[in-house]
Amino acid sequence: MPEIQLSKVDAKDVCRLIVKDASTVKANSSIDDILKKMIENLNTRHVYVVDNNSKLLGSIKFSNLIVHMFPFSSIGHKIELNREGLINYKKSLIAMDLMNTKPTFAKENDKLPYIIQLMNEKNIGELPIINSSNQVIGEINFMEIITYYLGQEKK
Repeated sequence: MPEIQLSKVDAKDVCRLIVKDASTVKANSSIDDILKKMIENLNTRHVYVVDNNSKLLGSIKFSNLIVHMFPFSSIGHKIELNREGLINYKKSLIAMDLMNTKPTFAKENDKLPYIIQLMNEKNIGELPIINSSNQVIGEINFMEIITYYLGQEKK
């Protein structure tokens, strides 16, 4: 697809091709609530933390959540998982404790080349898309970009 065509494509034209709705939770959501959101949508590896007006507050990557759930980083030490200890630990954390408070995002009218560059620079595979009120309206990932690209090739 020629670069000139990509330069005219907005984020809102590409998001929702695969991930229909961005996975969001409130700041006081439990780890169980976050995990349920991640399981609901296996096409994403992020949950976005929003306020009561759906404004983006932060993001939680699946890989970071796993590190918090299983905080055993000492290599070479035999660690026996104590189910009760893990449950108590994870229940004490909420989304606000786990979120990245400076998430990378794109705006709904940002053009595709900018989004691709941003994702490559930040080494991330997906971004929340926000509107002019900073509300999360979707998510864009490389699979959606590829889906869009393949759809354009057929035209």
